[in-house]
Amino acid sequence: MSPRKETRLKRLTMAVAESRTLHVRDAAEVLDVSEMTVRRDVRENPDLFEFIGGHIMLAGSGMQRAPYELSLANEVNQSAKRAACGHC
Repeated sequence: MSPRKETRLKRLTMAVAESRTLHVRDAAEVLDVSEMTVRRDVRENPDLFEFIGGHIMLAGSGMQRAPYELSLANEVNQSAKRAACGHC
């Protein structure tokens, strides 16, 4: 790994650790690289980072989103969903 990339990964790790999550766009700004470079760095280092949506987190941070289950989603906010349908 190049020294430049090592430095970038260390800076990204510190930035993510400081804020718990960091959007790819913000990470690119902090590191002065493209969003694609940030995405590539995250993808190539699953032992360091995880993606949720466009946000970067430290691997193993425990902030993973639970898997989507339709049967559970059907039960959430039923009255608001009915009201929205009635409005239409």
